[in-house]
Amino acid sequence: MLRFAIITQDKFATLGVNALSSFIEAGGTDKINTVQFIDDAFLQLANSMRTYPYGFTEEFKESFLELLSTHKGQKCLITTHWILKRSSPTTDYLMKIVEKINKGHPLTEQEAKKMETIILS
Repeated sequence: MLRFAIITQDKFATLGVNALSSFIEAGGTDKINTVQFIDDAFLQLANSMRTYPYGFTEEFKESFLELLSTHKGQKCLITTHWILKRSSPTTDYLMKIVEKINKGHPLTEQEAKKMETIILS
């Protein structure tokens, strides 16, 4: 099952296929499985996402926009990787990678390859 996850350096949101579909419809296809800067344009893209009566509801969209707004000016990772919980080693690793990116530190070749392997699996 596909998921839509936004990972910041200290929080993440995992949403379902309706959110992923809405993100694609809003024009976010090229941002999937990449690191993105949360700026006004990105917030506008997220705000234009369509909601559904189930799955990606108005309530979920509000929480999603709040997460992004709180981290405006930072980078985040957008992935379709299934993330179950924060306490998992995978999620902790990805959050540390995003924190490193936000601090302006380059990723090592090994870190970049591991991140790519995780988000494309």
